[in-house]
Amino acid sequence: MTPDITPLPAPAGHRILIVESEVAAADELARLMGEMGHTVQVAADARSALFGLQDFEPHLVLLGTYLADMPGYELSSILRGAAQYSSHFRHVGLLYVADRHKVLKHRFVGAPEVPIAHYIFKPLNGAEVREKVTRALRENAP
Repeated sequence: MTPDITPLPAPAGHRILIVESEVAAADELARLMGEMGHTVQVAADARSALFGLQDFEPHLVLLGTYLADMPGYELSSILRGAAQYSSHFRHVGLLYVADRHKVLKHRFVGAPEVPIAHYIFKPLNGAEVREKVTRALRENAP
């Protein structure tokens, strides 16, 4: 007889920063995060994200790979490496939002060290988004 395994409920009440220049994708991610009980801030580009980062203090960032003002990979390098951001960002979870075909074709050029599991793929699949966000929040819990 196998024991019944009840999955843990998804964590709620976190702050999620969505940095995505594609409006439809940003809106859909914000809707999904709201349904999960999270507080959301949306930035359409890297500059807006950097300005809002310290005030919002997110637990998780959903970062588009192709932003209007710089590649998302470059923004993540700034957040992890620049002294004014790294102390705030060190324990923040990060998932990339990208077109599946572009990632599979160009991933090794942009960020070869990023595992495929750290991507949310467009077109968005609500179940995939919820699962990856839940996992990232648990992995990065203080």
